[in-house]
Amino acid sequence: MDAGTDESLHLAANPNPPDANISIDIYPMKGKPFYTCDLCNKSFGHRWTLVRHRALHMNPVACPLCKKTFTWKESLEKHLMIHKGIKPHICQVCGRCFRGKSDLNQHFYTHTGEKPFPCEVCGKPFADRSSRRKHYLIHTGEKPYTCDICLKGFSEKAHLREHSVVHTGQRDHECQLCQKRFTTKSSLQRHLSTHMDIRPYVCDICDRAFKRRNALQDHYMTHNNTKPFACPICDKRFSRKYDVNLHKVSHSDIRPYSCDKCHKSFKMKRTLRQHYVRHDAVPFKCDVCDRGFYAESSLYEHQLTHTEDNPFKCKTCFVTFSSKDTMKRHFRSQHGTDKDC
Repeated sequence: MDAGTDESLHLAANPNPPDANISIDIYPMKGKPFYTCDLCNKSFGHRWTLVRHRALHMNPVACPLCKKTFTWKESLEKHLMIHKGIKPHICQVCGRCFRGKSDLNQHFYTHTGEKPFPCEVCGKPFADRSSRRKHYLIHTGEKPYTCDICLKGFSEKAHLREHSVVHTGQRDHECQLCQKRFTTKSSLQRHLSTHMDIRPYVCDICDRAFKRRNALQDHYMTHNNTKPFACPICDKRFSRKYDVNLHKVSHSDIRPYSCDKCHKSFKMKRTLRQHYVRHDAVPFKCDVCDRGFYAESSLYEHQLTHTEDNPFKCKTCFVTFSSKDTMKRHFRSQHGTDKDC
């Protein structure tokens, strides 16, 4: 028997994959994961994820032509059709050919517009189970595909393949606007959004758009009320890691970001940027120190600080001040309230 024949491939492949006869449809998560691998005790929220995970404990089968590995015999046979160019299933509407009948059936829904597979969490319909399974990971937060080098997890195998290029150091994707180079096409696309207000990632629940995929994934957590990130100081929980980092600043009195125009300091760089906008937008500027104000009355009070005039007097101790705000601060610190000043 030749090593490359279909029969030899049948014998070389795993003949009886575990749980191969069960239905690998989606089951909604209710509380804790309830499908457990009997080999490593890892738990999953639905059965099809467990089936795919258990395959990792088996010896993979390699394609004799390109050495690509597969877990299931059926997957290898389907892959071999690529090398042979066999596409026996033809769409009667547009003439497009497919390797498998299931591929043809899924394609046919593009002509009918039918989407018979709704998400059991949010109800969004899909034309095929595969698309629904990928979508479902948004709700569960599961990332079954892990990078062997850095252990970063991904919800889709295609995303893992794209990520693996990062570890090679290759930068084949160049921005035509600034000539900056990137390792992946998706990184280039994310970068292009910095040159223009492109938001390609849209929430299919509320239609809010985002520039980055991970921002969309974080946003989905707000819909299912998942809060996996906890503050290490007070244990308050958040939907996004970004929000945890912002919150942790509230536990510190450090203000590392200082305005070079008025020397006011801030805890967060974002707040400093917002503050700079106020400088650029103020219509009333002091002709002595160039400080800006939104109201003419505020400018007038400020200008008194450059003179000897102190028109604001404390009614309790009769100390005078150049501005009303300074007088109020004095009253609160010395007399305990500012309601009578």
